[in-house]
Amino acid sequence: MADCYRGLTDYTAAERTLRHALRSAPPSAGTSAVREMLLVARRHLDFATQGQLGFKDRLYIDYGAICLGSGRDDGLAIPIYQDHAFTYRDVAVTLSRLLVLIREYNWQFNALVGVDEDSTPLAIALSQLLEVPMLGVEELREGDFVLLVLAMGIQAELCEVTLEHISGPMLSFTLALAWQPDQGLVTDIVGVSCTGKCMLPWKRIRRRSAEAAATSILRALAVVPEDLNQLQQVAYYTQEHKLLRFFDLSAEFLDQDT
Repeated sequence: MADCYRGLTDYTAAERTLRHALRSAPPSAGTSAVREMLLVARRHLDFATQGQLGFKDRLYIDYGAICLGSGRDDGLAIPIYQDHAFTYRDVAVTLSRLLVLIREYNWQFNALVGVDEDSTPLAIALSQLLEVPMLGVEELREGDFVLLVLAMGIQAELCEVTLEHISGPMLSFTLALAWQPDQGLVTDIVGVSCTGKCMLPWKRIRRRSAEAAATSILRALAVVPEDLNQLQQVAYYTQEHKLLRFFDLSAEFLDQDT
């Protein structure tokens, strides 16, 4: 029944039906799928008075994920890019927006893990910016709050395998998601989505060390101006659309009356 309401875009009715299903479920029943459907319905209600939805909105509604954009957009109206040859400035803008949210949410990471070799320059730069060590998954300690870093999301399986080896609290970040969100893993935080050719700046210059590329990222970040709409970007998640999937959304919150 809830699926029917969602198909008809009657998310108020879908939410009501899903709440009833949760309350009626026996204590031993698994309700994670119903709870996720309820969250999706509630996220849709955030946009009840809004017209056409953009990629940032869809990523939030369907996955509860954050979308940051890059130096080619304003952080709010973020397109799905056909091709995206990243410059160091583009990378720096995405990192600047990420750092703003890290400060806003007061995320106290104490370890950082890069998924693959291509992610190493990005991981080194973030490691220095956040002043946390870059570790292999085998070096993580119990209770470490980990930031998983993926520069280019080309192989979902590679990211999934890395995630399976992290047992403690973590957030995952991808600079560029190169597979379609409905065809593979969606990280907690995404820079942009690319459907065509996507190129990292440190991949265009052969034999450049990861350390040198990280230095270029940091130099670009040092001169990137603050977004004029930074307050609106922050408010998008902290005030307007708060149902992010990685927060502890308690049963009391999910089951409360609206």
